[in-house]
Amino acid sequence: MVKKVAHKKVHKVVQKVAHKKVHKMCMQKVAHKKVHKMVWKVAHKKVHKVVQKVVHKKVHKKVHKMVRKVAHKKVHKVVQKVAHKKVQKKVHKMVRKVAHKKVHKTV
Repeated sequence: MVKKVAHKKVHKVVQKVAHKKVHKMCMQKVAHKKVHKMVWKVAHKKVHKVVQKVVHKKVHKKVHKMVRKVAHKKVHKVVQKVAHKKVQKKVHKMVRKVAHKKVHKTV
């Protein structure tokens, strides 16, 4: 009888310890998985940020290039217009001078 009771008690203790160990292992696994997931999330976010930064820089560079191109074209057009006007004025003046001279000569 004493042996039986003692055996039962020992068995209970052993089971308790074993159960605790199994529980600990399971919990560790779950915790490890969660930590792993979190680490991945953080890493992914950081990578995403870096990628976005690089992409933003590239886009910014392209936009800047385009803006410069357009601005350059517009400036070029204006300069050409002004130059054309000046040349035309000079040509017009010369034509008038020559015509005036010819008219003066014939008269």
